[in-house]
Amino acid sequence: MDRRRLLAGGGCAVAAVLAGCFGDDSDVTPTASDAGPGERTPDSTERARPEQPSADGWTQARQDSQLSGTAPGGVPADSQLTRSWEIDLSPPDEFRPEHITPLRATANGQVYVTTVTRQDDPEGVDDSIRVITLARIVDGTLERRIHARVDPLLSGTGLSLVDLAVTDDTAVCSFRTNSLSTDGSLSGELVTFDLSTGETQYVEDRPGGGPITVSGETIYVGTVFEQGGFSTEDGTAGVAAIETQTGTVRWQHELAEFSFAGETYPPSSMRPAVYGGSVYVSSPDGIHRLDPATGTSTVITERDGPCLIDGNRGLLYVLGENEIAALDLTLGSASVAGAVTVEGTPRGAAVSDGTLVVTTDGSIAALDVPAGQTLWRHTEEAITSLPSIAGDTVYYLGIDGLRCRSLSSGEGVRSSPVTLWDDTDQLPESVSREPVVADGSVFVRSGNAVLAIEATDSS
Repeated sequence: MDRRRLLAGGGCAVAAVLAGCFGDDSDVTPTASDAGPGERTPDSTERARPEQPSADGWTQARQDSQLSGTAPGGVPADSQLTRSWEIDLSPPDEFRPEHITPLRATANGQVYVTTVTRQDDPEGVDDSIRVITLARIVDGTLERRIHARVDPLLSGTGLSLVDLAVTDDTAVCSFRTNSLSTDGSLSGELVTFDLSTGETQYVEDRPGGGPITVSGETIYVGTVFEQGGFSTEDGTAGVAAIETQTGTVRWQHELAEFSFAGETYPPSSMRPAVYGGSVYVSSPDGIHRLDPATGTSTVITERDGPCLIDGNRGLLYVLGENEIAALDLTLGSASVAGAVTVEGTPRGAAVSDGTLVVTTDGSIAALDVPAGQTLWRHTEEAITSLPSIAGDTVYYLGIDGLRCRSLSSGEGVRSSPVTLWDDTDQLPESVSREPVVADGSVFVRSGNAVLAIEATDSS
């Protein structure tokens, strides 16, 4: 099967950490962010229209190309939360957080996840064959599994899954092979699954290993690479653009050098965000703005950290250690439009209707960053996930399970018990980093189990 069929989006784009189809950036009005740094255009105050769901609808959790973390729908925050189903995907091996990807869900509630299993060599010679398995769950039933064999790997090589993107016809999984202990190499790669035929394609030299974002007919994926041979040279991390129709690597851009020596999870570029004809990626030296056609890069600020974009206001939010800054992308120069200090290191954020919601290890807060205001804030222990927004409801995970609050008021907190991993040392890794909302349910992962929590109006 050729790459065109495997990567064709069927009118939708595949997406990073990915959950159904996402809005197409062709529905974005050009803004002054298309101009070079410091340049202005006559329509420099014009804002890009918000990205809209496609016919099938992207669902949420950083699934649109602006990484907003929002989804259509939602129910009142005082709704009852009840578990509707749970399914165990346990492989033969014990649970390892690096062997399972984030959950992805389509607008009609189909859930996708990939896991790694070890496949014994029938001749008993090679113990390093790996299989990446894509599972599709419908209404709590494991409807289908598709297996992709990844080999040959040197004996002792580790394989860790990073991200998953899903469309109607195709799923793309980004992963890393780690042979640092054997030959000093590390590589980021991709494997694709054809959801209609069950066929898979693994191209060893296709770059990957980082989070995925899809915009239009392009996959933007973080990359990692260490050449091996125990070279004294550092490894590299960056971003690549891959055409969905052909699988062709349009460009690959290195953003930073790292020393991978002995590190199981080497750093890579943060998830790319797309807005107004440019790609934005965080790196240790700041936020890069890249030309989507050529990969040409310009550093627009020395601030670094995960980023997401408010398309309604033309703002790029940068999540620093104790401060969140908003950069105005509509004027070309990416000037600072405001900043808010937060207590603790942000776990992640989501934005809707101009309100940025951020979770830390000990609090959740709603912010108006350009105004420098905290709209509401609540101290909570053991928050383990990024927030996700659907309608006027904010969903996030704590040690007691799924929690939700009203976006507008911050009140109405409810929680639904979720079976958490017994080993508290692994708790942050063993449960979902982001709850996914689709078709009236919230989907989360706990260890190797996938759970659906139904939110119903308590009235």
